Amino acid sequence: LEDQRRVAWGDATLVLEVAGLRHRVGPDTFFQVNLEVNAALVAAVAEAARSLEPTAILDLYAGAGNLGLPLAAAGLPVTLVEASRPALADARRTAEAHGLAVTLRPERAERWRAGRDVFDVAILDPPRAGARGVIDEVLLVRPRGVVYVSCNPSTLARDLRAARRAGYELARVEVFDMFPQTWHVETLAVIRRPDA
Repeated sequence: LEDQRRVAWGDATLVLEVAGLRHRVGPDTFFQVNLEVNAALVAAVAEAARSLEPTAILDLYAGAGNLGLPLAAAGLPVTLVEASRPALADARRTAEAHGLAVTLRPERAERWRAGRDVFDVAILDPPRAGARGVIDEVLLVRPRGVVYVSCNPSTLARDLRAARRAGYELARVEVFDMFPQTWHVETLAVIRRPDA
């Protein structure tokens, strides 16, 4: 079916400020709706990533750059990998507006392969199905750590088992009540290489 949506009047983008960055997000781009909890999540992801002392970051399932762009603003090289072209266009617009030098890759995270990018810390924010296979591919590179944001505790547990088999340790778990009075939560898990 052809998309029948059209703008009848005005600008269809939403302007959101997160971690000092002003995002312009179009109607076809996913963005967390609980802005206060999202701000806390973004801050926690940035702190967790910085604690791993990265020299370069790979952000898989990057969306509009909600998690990766604040790290680019802190001066870290960041590669955003996202399949949604509207979301990646919104990330590009935000990066350009703030003068951030990021690498944008229009690609499904499931098609990303080890050796394609240089990084020592990865951020994963997959959909409910989790990052089956993707986590294994990321860990082939032996990064210092992975900051994993999940909206599904069961697929997170499955993917953390894969990390454990690869020799990584769970260093931190934090829960964010993105939708109060529901069972939906966002979970932040940090895994690290024991020798990192």
